[in-house]
Amino acid sequence: MFEVLDFGSDEEEEEIRGGRGKLVYLTYYAQRETYLKDTSVLQNINRPSNLQANIHIFCANALESHIPDQYCIAVERQDVTLSHVVSKIERDKRRNRSSTNTNNHYGEKITAVLRTIGRGVQQLHQQGIVHGRITLDTCGKFEEEWKVMDLIGMQFIGEGISSVRFCPCAPPEAVQWIEDQGSGDRDDVEVTLYETIPASCALDIWAFGKLMYEALVGKPLFETSSDRRLDDEDDDDDNTINSRTIHELGIWDEDNLRHIIHEVEAAGIGTIGADLISHCLCPYPEDRPGGMEEVLNHPYWKTFSTTATRSSGSRCRSSKHRSGLRQFEC
Repeated sequence: MFEVLDFGSDEEEEEIRGGRGKLVYLTYYAQRETYLKDTSVLQNINRPSNLQANIHIFCANALESHIPDQYCIAVERQDVTLSHVVSKIERDKRRNRSSTNTNNHYGEKITAVLRTIGRGVQQLHQQGIVHGRITLDTCGKFEEEWKVMDLIGMQFIGEGISSVRFCPCAPPEAVQWIEDQGSGDRDDVEVTLYETIPASCALDIWAFGKLMYEALVGKPLFETSSDRRLDDEDDDDDNTINSRTIHELGIWDEDNLRHIIHEVEAAGIGTIGADLISHCLCPYPEDRPGGMEEVLNHPYWKTFSTTATRSSGSRCRSSKHRSGLRQFEC
């Protein structure tokens, strides 16, 4: 993956190329099969540019018969992630630089962002798609718009989705218990994640509840050490999850939900917000909200000003497959 400047195709010259271009992440595929696998979902859905990161899928040498095809995906680069914003808020709180009014202001802003992200996830579900990796690091701000990122790797509902994809937001139903046949001691029971689970809306709803908790409370849902917080500079999203967290997921129950409710209320989010988050984080998928529409219709959103963070002057265009060659500069 490379970070490059996108100057657009010929028909976009007036809009993009006439300026300084825009930063994108460019992924090059040497193998057509891998390219087709990674883009199979993206090629078959509508992606509103105000809700999901703008993506261009193209063949770099489509018009040059004597040059081997070079398959590429260009994804617009975010200005900032929600993880960065939450980290800054938490650092300000720890330095005692934020008043109660300021904290309320932060809460309103974060809530507006979360609702926009929820709308992006809902739009995917309406097309039969599960994102599978909704985290603080996959929500980004692009100029004045907040969008869902990391769209490569999404899956159709009912198809198998890999643990590599959902690992950072794995739900309890993804935990596999492997008993040691030679011992009856529970301490000898090994836990891991299933390699794949069926892609379902319940997976994204769990992830959205986890996202809400971490964004509004300001700390990870699962603590990996006593002093780890979301304002740690090296707290990066990756493809790993430790055995302690998997074990906690495997025994997730009503006691955990009561603790979540207490933490959310202590953070000043209120009982209505605690109700929504705890329902999204129910241990059993069937007990979670039936869909993102139900989540977005919850009374919690009416307790805050949720004016959409849109910009009428946004220059982002709808992501469509284009035959014209795009021009980039590193």
